[in-house]
Order: sequence, then structure tokens, then C-alpha cells
Amino acid sequence: DAAETLPTKLLDMGQDCDAILLIAPETGNRLKTVCEWLAPLAKQLISPDLSFVSLTSDKHRTCEWLSARGVPVPSGYLLSEVSRLDRGTVGRFPMVLKPVDGAGSEHVRLVHSFDELAQVEISDNLRIEEFIEGRPLSVSMLSNGERSQLLPATQQISDAEPWGNYVTAFHP
Repeated sequence: DAAETLPTKLLDMGQDCDAILLIAPETGNRLKTVCEWLAPLAKQLISPDLSFVSLTSDKHRTCEWLSARGVPVPSGYLLSEVSRLDRGTVGRFPMVLKPVDGAGSEHVRLVHSFDELAQVEISDNLRIEEFIEGRPLSVSMLSNGERSQLLPATQQISDAEPWGNYVTAFHP
């Protein structure tokens, strides 16, 4: 019954804390769910608020949000939208197929052709986007809403290239 008591335990423990730094994977809406559990302790939560977590936990929604504000992002679609497209409108291959949620590049892979893409089970949880050659990096920032500190970029080095299902190691 640990899953049933976890929200209560977190709230109880949080009552005695000056601050709570929430770290949870975005996979399966875990981060958003824990943010919702800790909503009564919002003043102690030094993580992003629920609306920010809801947006950024979905890679497709984040790309749409950024694009609408003029930030360059890889062009892409939800896989369920691609099923309605023909070969000429999907884009140039290879393309990157990724879950809209998740972390650590888990289940991210290159798709080399429309025929290969047609073999993937249609899902609203998958995004297909243009492949942009480059070095995989992660960037983090700390902010209190008034001041921000950008942390050094870290390179993602994997044990399967290019873009297979792999474990990612972070190196500054």
C-alpha cells in the first residue's frame, strides 16, 4: 500500500521542512503527480509550479509553445498526426522518434524511412521530428523568479549511437 500512503507521507514530511526541492522523472506524469500532491505546500516547494511542469513534461506541447513565441525548435508532429500525412509531407529522413514524456533519452531512436515509421504503433504519446545533426546536450537553470543562474551545459554520451535506446551519462 506504499503508493496509497506516499502522498500523505510526503505532505507530513513536508510540514517540517523549510524548503522542498522536488526531483522526479517526467515519465508517466510522475513529476506532475507529485507536484499536485505537494500543492498544499506550494510556498515551501522550490521547484517549478504545476503549470510549468505540466507544459514542460510534454515535449510536443513544449515545442509548440516555444515555436509560437519565435524560438526555433525541430519541426515535428505527434505520431497520430503523421498517420494522416502522406510520404511527401512527413519530412526528410532520418527523423527522431521520441516519447512526449520521459527523461534520459529513454526510448528515443532514429527512424530511417517512411516504411520504418509505418511499422510503429500509432500513439499520441510519440513525437516524430526532424533530425538535426549535432552534439546532444542538456542545459539546466536555477531561478527563484527574480534571479536566474544558468548551469554549465553537459554532454550526453550514450552506449548506442546514433540515437538508439540507451542509457545516458552526463559529462560537463
